[in-house]
Amino acid sequence: MTVRVEEYDGPHRDLLDSFREAEDSESLLAAYLDLGRVWVARDEDGEVVGHLQAVIEDDGATWEGTNTAVTPHARRRGIGRLLLERAVDEARAADARRVVLATAAADTGALRYYQRCGFRMTQIVPDAFGPDTGYPEPIEIDGIAMRDQVWFERLL
Repeated sequence: MTVRVEEYDGPHRDLLDSFREAEDSESLLAAYLDLGRVWVARDEDGEVVGHLQAVIEDDGATWEGTNTAVTPHARRRGIGRLLLERAVDEARAADARRVVLATAAADTGALRYYQRCGFRMTQIVPDAFGPDTGYPEPIEIDGIAMRDQVWFERLL
């Protein structure tokens, strides 16, 4: 599959189904959906097969990857990495010092993936995912309860 990555200039709500692939809390999604910049990966037919959202923080010194997803039929083809590297390149060009992102500790595939992409673990937030933080219970990833959050950082 050949894809091109481009900045998305439409309403982020038009990508709501893609955002929901990566976010299980409707209340949190509503709070950040319209923020930041979004890049999309499009296939040969122009169909969006993935996205990445980044929110600029700390007067531009930090960019947070807040939401990223690739459609199930397009996974494991390097599309997520293309999106992530585009955001990192844009952050670097804007003189950011770092890119940060978080994922569930239960998602062992994501933990490995972000480390392969040059990110380092910086913090664990216990009990970040549950009813008190807007997440339905129970959520499991590969038989592991989704409770704790792991933060990653990539220095630029």
